[in-house]
Amino acid sequence: MARYGGAYMAKEVEDVDTKPAVDAKCHALCPKPWAALQKCEARIEEKGSGECSGWYMDYLHCVDKCSSKVLFKTLI
Repeated sequence: MARYGGAYMAKEVEDVDTKPAVDAKCHALCPKPWAALQKCEARIEEKGSGECSGWYMDYLHCVDKCSSKVLFKTLI
């Protein structure tokens, strides 16, 4: 009978950042918030003042909602 000889050493596996791929996929599924953000940015460039934080947060909420579905599908 073999005894446990210590900590298990896993093979060296290169880390892969999935965020860019997931964000690209989810960006395509959020055209309305993205278009609203682009309109706001164009309006600010024209006026020279203002902010688009509300539109940016709406866009990020859409991407995050999509990202969670994509990521959790890979975990199951």
